[in-house]
Amino acid sequence: MRIVVLDEADTELTAAADWYEQEREGLGDDLLAEADRVLNAIAADPQDRGGEGMANMVTYEARPDLAYIQMSNGLTSVFIAVLSLAASALAETEREREFAAWFASHDQGLFGLGVVGFDVSELPWSPSTFVREREFILRVIEAAKARTGWERLGYEPREDWIQPCLDKLRAMVEALVLEDACRSGATAWSYGDRPEPLVLCPVHRVYQHEYGCVLCNDR
Repeated sequence: MRIVVLDEADTELTAAADWYEQEREGLGDDLLAEADRVLNAIAADPQDRGGEGMANMVTYEARPDLAYIQMSNGLTSVFIAVLSLAASALAETEREREFAAWFASHDQGLFGLGVVGFDVSELPWSPSTFVREREFILRVIEAAKARTGWERLGYEPREDWIQPCLDKLRAMVEALVLEDACRSGATAWSYGDRPEPLVLCPVHRVYQHEYGCVLCNDR
């Protein structure tokens, strides 16, 4: 299949890459590389929706009627970073700190690109405290939307890209029910083990996963 990129689209992509490159060296190149990957995947298999299996997806598999999140690798890094910052800022209990570290464990800088997607049932939910934990995650999403901790990112995320992802995550978490969250076979820690103890990164003030700070590893 031959792919034709309109001049307007090419101009917009170049402008976005230039903007990200100014925010952090190498980020613009990452965007262009991801765009090239997606176009090549579409050309190879038009029904694959741009190499969906190689992108990062956040889903609620038990509710296929809800919109899932599909993100480029670059957008995934931003998504995980802003959730980690917000969760770390709000966490007061050990369980809440565990959720913050869980988000941070989805670390592309360590585990590789395109492999850190998750289903909302896979968060480390506990049956006895599920309702309280779901309320905490919803507060985390709202804090992320309110730019909590973004000053420690070292760049300015594109809100027109990240905010819709957070909106979809909120919709999935709002709809999540105990039976799905704590179903047999749901996996909590797919990327390393639960860190002991739970420690804040002194630079970014996010709870670290087993192998360090997700924001430090993204440098």
